[in-house]
Amino acid sequence: MSDWPDRGHPATVIVTALALCLCFVMTAPARATIPVVADYASYRLAPDHDLCLVELCYSLSRDSLAFQFMEDRNTWQAQFRVRVHISDTLGNHVDSVALLFGTEVATEAESKLRNIKIIDVIRLYLPPGAYRSHLSISDLVGGQKGERTDLFVVKNVNRSDSLNVSDLQFAYQIRTSGFDLEADNVKVKNGYFVEPNPSAMYAPEDGLLYFYAELYNLKPALPTYSLHMWILDRFGDVVVDVEAMANASIGESALLTYGIGIADLKLGERYILALEIEQGDQVITARDSFWLGTGAGIVQRGAQEIFSEDEADLYEKVISSIASVNETKEYKALSLEGKQRFLEEFWTRRDPTPETPDPSKNEFRKAHIYRFALANELYSSSMISQDDGWNTDRGRVSIKYGQPSDIIRSSSSIGTWGWERWEYHHLQGGVFFIFLDWKNLGDYRLMHSNMQGERYDPDWQRKVETEGLDIITR
Repeated sequence: MSDWPDRGHPATVIVTALALCLCFVMTAPARATIPVVADYASYRLAPDHDLCLVELCYSLSRDSLAFQFMEDRNTWQAQFRVRVHISDTLGNHVDSVALLFGTEVATEAESKLRNIKIIDVIRLYLPPGAYRSHLSISDLVGGQKGERTDLFVVKNVNRSDSLNVSDLQFAYQIRTSGFDLEADNVKVKNGYFVEPNPSAMYAPEDGLLYFYAELYNLKPALPTYSLHMWILDRFGDVVVDVEAMANASIGESALLTYGIGIADLKLGERYILALEIEQGDQVITARDSFWLGTGAGIVQRGAQEIFSEDEADLYEKVISSIASVNETKEYKALSLEGKQRFLEEFWTRRDPTPETPDPSKNEFRKAHIYRFALANELYSSSMISQDDGWNTDRGRVSIKYGQPSDIIRSSSSIGTWGWERWEYHHLQGGVFFIFLDWKNLGDYRLMHSNMQGERYDPDWQRKVETEGLDIITR
């Protein structure tokens, strides 16, 4: 297959999916003859740059394409067009890409071989924020199509002064690139050839789970930084503990390129790769989910899996910020089967386009589940479980109202505690929320808001300055 062209910048950073720590699917499954998977993430271009690099990694099965015989070349060839449309969360157009690709095989029989993947990458340059991506594949020979819609977040890693880490990129292979012919290959990053795995699905015979990431804002004055890695099961329990290792700190940034053994993991399960990086008094974490099993097996399992107690409990948390008191009581009293029916009706009642019977097209449901997952990603108090962000004040507000238009931060100092002011320019003509960092421990609690129905205390600042935090009641 032809290499993807670089859309402008010879960047050396990479991309993976936003780790949304839920067991259910949050993207719109395509009803098409070409199954497509995709992965997104944001990486630093340069300190204080307005834009971040986003790489869209995608894959499709080669046997889902139609091939035609090319007499002049004595080969079989398939051609397909890739279109990507990026919009913000309000539906405004941000960027679009349309590219044409082809792939060749020697025989017709070879074109029908299963489990051969076409994997490639598109580069985008976007400011920090939340986005919606629509990816479509059109087979120009057979006429088949495939498409998917995803929500993703571009992290603001350009303007951070503290220790920071990029998203993790899962890969099938990572090797040193020493070939001049690979110099312009978009899969080459900082001297490494990285074959991405956008599905995050592995088979036991793969042996190793490879990942690539980048560290930013290391302190060269400190000789080392430490890296600790775990593989967790879907309940957050440690199943693999890779002993912490010290690495030499030779500059402001560093690469993480590792392979972790997965042959002994249980087939058909979801796992979490978790990292902790420490240098001096700074500690940061990163995590992402992956599956072990064949791709077909996992898709089939996800479609047929019985609604379980764990899922019922999880969905109770998901709907907690928008369900009424009576709805919550009703849900708690139902059987598992009743809870499953309740959820179908719950999302249908809130569907902005009920004329589309496919539940995967319910934009409200997709947006709400995305906000729930993002709240756990950003606001959880535990690095290991990372499942309580929804139950924090910032998490609840972000789920109910979305990410703020602006955040103003006041750092802590001697005798005072830090706080954040979240501004929503599009709600009720402009509203704000004040969150106080309880005892400067990262536990931000809502102090005041001018949003109707939220905690209202315009005297919050004087009380904090003169009386301390005893005034806060949970």
